[in-house]
Parts: sequence; structure tokens; C-alpha cells
Amino acid sequence: MDPDGAKEVAEAATRLGSRLYRTPVQRAFWVGAPAKVYLKLESEQVTNSFKARGALNKVLSLTKEQRAQGIITASTGNHALAMANACEIVRRETGEEFKYEIVLPETASAAKVDLLKAMGAPLRFHGQDCLLAENEALRDAKENGKFYVSPYNDAQVMAGQGTIACELLEQLPEAPAAVFVPVGGGGLIGGIATWIKARSPGTKVIGCSPVNDAHMAHCVRAGRFVDVDTYKENGGLTLSEGTAGAVETDSITFPVCQQLVDEWVELTEDEIGAAVVDMLVHHHKAIEGSAGLGIAACRKLASRFADQTVAIVICGGNVRAEVMRDLLVKYVPADNSS
Repeated sequence: MDPDGAKEVAEAATRLGSRLYRTPVQRAFWVGAPAKVYLKLESEQVTNSFKARGALNKVLSLTKEQRAQGIITASTGNHALAMANACEIVRRETGEEFKYEIVLPETASAAKVDLLKAMGAPLRFHGQDCLLAENEALRDAKENGKFYVSPYNDAQVMAGQGTIACELLEQLPEAPAAVFVPVGGGGLIGGIATWIKARSPGTKVIGCSPVNDAHMAHCVRAGRFVDVDTYKENGGLTLSEGTAGAVETDSITFPVCQQLVDEWVELTEDEIGAAVVDMLVHHHKAIEGSAGLGIAACRKLASRFADQTVAIVICGGNVRAEVMRDLLVKYVPADNSS
């Protein structure tokens, strides 16, 4: 995103209008005392994920001719749901009958795959992580003249995600001292940081990643793109499916993260799992692993923000029932009565 990135975020907010939800912000007294913690519940968004914003902004920004080429994308699941939703909205509004296709890694969440099938989305599976699926979609786009939409490496997608910050600063009682944001490819934190730093420069933007798959954090620390073949933290397996996978080489999100993200926190699988369970036990909402990242990170750093307002982006709620069951068995005592 260029220096006028905040303008692109504002334009995205206008473009999206009332097509998506203005998601709620709720106080969470059970997280991070002595900080005053608020949750931005993107898990309540259309498709149960923030991804609806970037996908719809992108499809709306395309010309009729670009859409007619056919749209192809790649995703671990949430961006796929968002693209299916976006394409159906634009088809309905315009009367266009453009085609689209979604390439998913073979490891994509079964819950998200089932929902995509129920939506009638055309799917193809390729590879074991999102980067391999992205490369396959890029190959298809190049060879067959389709229009490729990246799940994060795209200015309009990143600007769409940034509309979360537009709402957040209006909804909070005061400018936050910090905002905790999950990080995968960097589109979410890139869009949010662009708006935050333009409108509330004193707010710290804190990137949250699993220890097992913190590729963007490693790239930023190294000052360059780290080869995915050399990135094998604990096998790269994580509850945080929505942030999993390597960052695309030369992604536009990388310099934004370098310049605008103030701090990086990496969370263990136990910290992520406990955060997901505590959200259900104490806030009575089911969230996916990636949404637990901000909660876990806030708990680690809360003492630094005593009596200050902080916000956590709860990025999605697409969690498999069996995953939640196993987490409850592991982290909730049998006699828990919360």
C-alpha cells in the first residue's frame, strides 16, 4: 500500500457501504487485567471472518471486463468463503454471470470446506499449505487469462481489511494504547496499521503469530523474505489454521509490516488453545485458533498497559466442533461451572 494507503482504506469503507456488518466491540473484563481490554468481533462478520471485507472490496473494484476474464483465488478457507460471498453479491447486484474458482490446500479446515460446498463454490485442492495453493492459482491465471485475487498480497484487499480500524477507533471510548492483531500474510495487520498510524499514531500495533508458523515475523526480523524451505518451526503445525503458511515472495504487505508494526509476539499452542477455550467459557463465543492469538498476546503484555485501553481483533469464528471439543477436554476441568 502506498503513502496514500489511508485514503484507500477510506475509499474501501465507502465502497463497502452497508453491504457488510459493522461488527461489535465489547469489553472483556476477563482478559488482560490491569489493562482495559476490548474485543473487535470480526467473528460476527459475514462468513464469520474479517476476510469478507477485503474480498468484497476487491471484487467491487474490478471492472466488468476484468470480472469477465474469470476470477481465481487461493485460501486456507476464510478468504475462500469471503470470495464466494463477494462474487455472489456482485453477481446479484450487477446481473453479471462471471465465473470464479477457489484453490485450497489439502489441509484446509473441514468445517470451512463443508460450508464452501454448501455455498456452491467451485473448489480445487492443491498442495499442503496456502503458498503452494497460491502458486497453483497464479499458474492457472497466467496460463488461462484469469484474474488472480491474492488473499493478502493486494492493495484493495488490504484496504478492505483496514476498514476494521475505521470502525474500531470510532467505537472505542478513547484512542487505544495498543491493538493486538493476528498475522498470516499481513493483509489484516497491514490494513489496520495503515489506518491506525494515520489517525492514532501513538497507538502501538502488535502482531500476533503462533511460534509454529510465524513467517512474517521472521521475515521482518531478518529484513528480507525468508526462504520457506528454511522455515520449519516445529513442523509448522498450529491451531491457528487461518494464519498458517509462508508469505508470498515480494508481497506488498512486507514493507507495510516492516514500517508500521511496532512489536511481534509469538504464542505457543497451549497459549492459543487456552485462549480459544477461555473465549467460550468467559465470553460465550466460539472462535477459531487464529482469533485466540490476540487474546494470548494481550495476556502476556497486559501489565505494560495498566489502566489503558487496548483492543484485540477477534478475526474469525470458523472452528470445527471436534477441535473445540478436544480443546475443552484439555483445558476445562470436569467440575468447571463457569
